[in-house]
Amino acid sequence: METCPCQSGLYYEECCGSIHKDFKKATGPESLMRARYSAYVKNDINFIIKTHHPEKVDGFDQTEAEDWASESEWLGLRILESSEQKNEGEVLFECTYELDDKTHLHRERSTFKKWKGDWYFFDGRLESTSKKRGGPKIGRNDPCPCGSGKKFKKCCH
Repeated sequence: METCPCQSGLYYEECCGSIHKDFKKATGPESLMRARYSAYVKNDINFIIKTHHPEKVDGFDQTEAEDWASESEWLGLRILESSEQKNEGEVLFECTYELDDKTHLHRERSTFKKWKGDWYFFDGRLESTSKKRGGPKIGRNDPCPCGSGKKFKKCCH
């Protein structure tokens, strides 16, 4: 069995796969965010469209999303913050991917809203990825400092 691309540590079929196949619903904003990331990794753009809030789906460019998903090598997802109120929530996340032989870091604060009992992506705002470096630079092929045993580019980068 393959592990889930959302890096939850669970198997895909038990995690995002069961949400993608409608066996279970996303339990909150973070759960839906993880499932949407995994859908990009799996190039399941129909799931991305299906989980866009009905008020926002008109502005979605399916062809652009399909191209981005299929042309990228998805390297990882990190949830930095997650909050949930009654019918609304936010998730700040970073995902790393390679495209055109360059590594990119996508950092976004996404808003989710409940509609008819289910969670939907409402909108997202890109956030700055500039950080002050607290130590020596870690190379992409160096071991990840988190101790996972993976290369940095495949883990926390």
